[in-house]
Amino acid sequence: MNGYIDFHTLLLPNFKGGYSDEQIIRDTITSLNTAKIKTVVTTSIFDPNVDNVDDFITLRQQAFESLKEKTKGMALPKIILSAEVCFSEKLLKLHNINKLCIGNTNYMMINFNPKDYSPKLLELLDKFIIAHNIHPIIAHLESYLQDIPQSELAKLSNMGILTQISCSSIVNRATRKLSLQLIDNNIVQIIGSNNNEYPKTNRNISDIALDILNKDITTNIQDVVKPSPQYANAVRIMRYNLSFGKYKHIKNNAGMIISNASLSDILANV
Repeated sequence: MNGYIDFHTLLLPNFKGGYSDEQIIRDTITSLNTAKIKTVVTTSIFDPNVDNVDDFITLRQQAFESLKEKTKGMALPKIILSAEVCFSEKLLKLHNINKLCIGNTNYMMINFNPKDYSPKLLELLDKFIIAHNIHPIIAHLESYLQDIPQSELAKLSNMGILTQISCSSIVNRATRKLSLQLIDNNIVQIIGSNNNEYPKTNRNISDIALDILNKDITTNIQDVVKPSPQYANAVRIMRYNLSFGKYKHIKNNAGMIISNASLSDILANV
């Protein structure tokens, strides 16, 4: 099986929400390797209201060096440094904002308060795209679904804005149908583990049983109690519920983004 590419993970230690506990960090790396994730895009939060771009880049690099130190002897996936940028009008005036893109690409993970969604926000996003020649990717789209109807979300791809949905939304039976519908309707282009929550300890048998149901796992219960990005499960579900062409396109989009492929190729209808 080819290795997967994972977006939206807070992997860097002691930096913008990253873990401080060395064992949790090592467990997270182990779970990524188990899921055959070969490339990880880090998404530490950047808030233009409190952060300076150059300081952020310096501290991020220091955190990356710390990660390598804490995981000596382990097989690390390829790590592409990036950020999840809190969108605001201030971004229009930052001259070095491209340093927060995914690696050396023109693609950038962003977020905004769903309750701020309005024609004015869309106008600001359009100005941002034009001013900086950056293609935004809205992170964890599932957190917007209660406030923004699908008809409005469809406008985003028409503007050249991509979206990412978390694997848990595909794996969980309660949200699976809607998540697959969003992918099938070209509203979602990439998936990511959203691997920023460590599982609670001292889970009882009911917790484990519920996870088995939600993850469609029927064997190897021990795997359920370990941190898992759920990536392989989400990919398997897409494979059996989407057309083969759509499945391949979504699976390949991650690689296209980190290679800075054209936006039209990523948004192509299949």
